[in-house]
Amino acid sequence: MRSIHFSRTSYQDSCKLSMNMMMNMVVSVGDSVEIICEEEGFWGAYYEAKILAKKSNNNLLVEYKNLVTEKDEKVLLREIVEARRVRPVPPPVDVSEFNILQKIDAFDNDGWWEGRITKKLDDFNYSVYFETSGDHLNYSIDRLRIHQDYVYGDWISSPTHNYSVFLNTEHLRCR
Repeated sequence: MRSIHFSRTSYQDSCKLSMNMMMNMVVSVGDSVEIICEEEGFWGAYYEAKILAKKSNNNLLVEYKNLVTEKDEKVLLREIVEARRVRPVPPPVDVSEFNILQKIDAFDNDGWWEGRITKKLDDFNYSVYFETSGDHLNYSIDRLRIHQDYVYGDWISSPTHNYSVFLNTEHLRCR
């Protein structure tokens, strides 16, 4: 199986997104990955795919797991994507509950969308706020996962309480 290596230098030259996406990532043809979407209305969502081939130094042919073609909804969508948009699939993290303001990913519209828990509705359901759209939507726990960032080849889970308080002589600020 042929490996594809994305170096730090080539990533920095081509990446317009945050530096944490895929430093020194090695993926192979046949690997399951996630592709970040950059289309308006879908920006920031991750879609699961499989690498079918390396097309050039910076492009890969992928087949999506859940996206289908417009012509035939039974045929999985294949697309050439820039390597900078690719990351490995995050490892599973067992979770029995989420905390208020915890950063999560919610599975919706065939992809994973970053949001924050805003309310626990019951033992198995949560309300989630999506900053990119301003929407509040409800999800069952089986459609949620802890948000993880891929940083320099390692997966970093978001803290369970992702907020900080900074003291200043003039004011108190939360972020």
